[in-house]
Amino acid sequence: MRRREIFSLTIGLLLLAVACEKKPPPELVPNIPPETHLFIEGTVDTVGARQHLYWWGNDPDGYIKGFYLAVDDTSDKFWTERHDSTFVFESGSTVVVHRFYAWAVDNEDLADTSPAVLTLPVVNTPPTVQIVDQSVPRDTILPVLTLYFESHDIDGDETIEGYLYRTDLDGEDEWSELGPEADHVTLFDLVPGERTFYIMAWDNAGALSNVDSCLFVVGEVRGDFLLVDDEMGDEGGSFYREILDSLGIEYTVFKIEMGLPYSSFDVDYILNQMGFSCLLWYTGDSSHVSGAQGALATYLDNGGKLLLTSKAVLPPPLSDFARDYLHVDTLTYNDLVFLTQNSPDHVLHAQLSGYPDSLKVSEPIVSRLDGFEPDSAASAVYRLPESSQWGSTCLALRYPQQGEPARLLFFTVPIYLLNGFNNARDLVTHILVNEFGVSKF
Repeated sequence: MRRREIFSLTIGLLLLAVACEKKPPPELVPNIPPETHLFIEGTVDTVGARQHLYWWGNDPDGYIKGFYLAVDDTSDKFWTERHDSTFVFESGSTVVVHRFYAWAVDNEDLADTSPAVLTLPVVNTPPTVQIVDQSVPRDTILPVLTLYFESHDIDGDETIEGYLYRTDLDGEDEWSELGPEADHVTLFDLVPGERTFYIMAWDNAGALSNVDSCLFVVGEVRGDFLLVDDEMGDEGGSFYREILDSLGIEYTVFKIEMGLPYSSFDVDYILNQMGFSCLLWYTGDSSHVSGAQGALATYLDNGGKLLLTSKAVLPPPLSDFARDYLHVDTLTYNDLVFLTQNSPDHVLHAQLSGYPDSLKVSEPIVSRLDGFEPDSAASAVYRLPESSQWGSTCLALRYPQQGEPARLLFFTVPIYLLNGFNNARDLVTHILVNEFGVSKF
């Protein structure tokens, strides 16, 4: 029994000794570098300079933390964690071959030892240019015009180096230059008649775009009196031109039937830089006065004289221009009315000396009646009779009050439609000659 115990103890000690023997260290497995892939690898057909490229990586024993990329020069790598981006490759008048490299980098900062490579034969694509249609005038303009244009290049708009432009009066080789940041050009001293404007762009490879062009008509400038024709048709225009012709006044016609010039600079230049000292602006059922408020304010601030006759200038609420420059204090009536030539209640009566005593409608007027009260710096010139359904509302004012030289006459009804007593011409003549001091002959 004891011998058996001794044997068991011996065997146990031997097993314990074997178990306590030091195991050899495990062999370390080296980190495996990642693999990099491009959406397209190898050589592609000729492409444009602007390309959107895609890349990704695989790592069997970790994960991808980012990529090194390079174009042509593998010593000039840059880091990214993106998987795609747009590149603009240098291009020229002939094919330029570029190589794009990508190295995936794993979580232990090990980079792919064999980068993915894409060979790109790049051919330049010429830019395109187009004149903004809204900036091309539909009406006859005066000798200043701002035209806007848009230009694009599928190789990247940043490859556009500049623009060349001319008019039909320049020779085919007489192009003027604009920088790449330009989106418009202002033409000055345009010769009257039908004119043509041409423009083209060029890129950093010297490739020229298409030539875009547009037609417009330039009117003649005569004298320092400006007649702004702001109505459809010519009923009012013939009335005012006949008066100016009979007085022997040299004048320039600025037709804005289709609308003001696209650029506010042109409007301001016409009113304030071309030397006009007297301005007669008349409108029809609609008005473009609101689009010229800034230029008109400058014109009046500089001492210009304005006769404005419009039935579409005072929509509520009153604008700052109406208050500060037209001297309208309050709008007393603004609703659709029907004025007739047979009603004594539709006769306007003069409030100041020197003006025709009464004005009568010469044909029915259907419009929104802009009755108002002038502010304390101006005087009412014509009012409706107290017996009218609108009371003695004011329809015309003079600024400043009588006793000082007039600078502004403002009517909210068309003067040429107030000729029922055949004295509307006398009214306009009195304003131009006696109030504004415009010379006859």
